[in-house]
Amino acid sequence: SEVPRALVGFLAGRVILGFFVVLFFGKPLCLLSMGWVLVRWGVGRLPAGTGWTQMLAISILSGLGFTMAVFINELAFDDVAVREQAKLGILFASVLAATLGALLFRFFSRKAVA
Repeated sequence: SEVPRALVGFLAGRVILGFFVVLFFGKPLCLLSMGWVLVRWGVGRLPAGTGWTQMLAISILSGLGFTMAVFINELAFDDVAVREQAKLGILFASVLAATLGALLFRFFSRKAVA
């Protein structure tokens, strides 16, 4: 059945926000918190010369992975307008994750000893 355009518009904003929040906040939060838990419990340890700021940068860069998000998006939504809005959220989160992750690495990574 055809979804009314007003409902599509209403859902689209939430779809953009949903994909953005999951990719930009959810994935990094999960990776960073699980890394912390594993280090805290003694199951793992940070690599030599690596700090938590670098782990934060790595976890933020995980928001770049948009291939699976686009694939799930294509399977989840029948309405083309909603799929396109979701792709915008995915793209925005990926660009922001790449930018912020790169900036964190640039400004907070330790200088390599020559």
